[in-house]
Amino acid sequence: MSLSALKPFTYDTQKYDAFIGYITERIEREARQLESLTDPVYIYKTQGRISILRSLLSLREEVHSAEK
Repeated sequence: MSLSALKPFTYDTQKYDAFIGYITERIEREARQLESLTDPVYIYKTQGRISILRSLLSLREEVHSAEK
């Protein structure tokens, strides 16, 4: 799937803002969970999820820079 297929989604402000809000909430939830973890395996997995979610926050910029 090419990034250009995501252009309509990134230009739809209402949907994209809702998406960003959801991603932000998920990051906060994962961060709260991370604070209570003690097992290194679960800590690394949670850090990985946070990293992936943070990368989704820049989706619009990535899609728009790909069209140039």
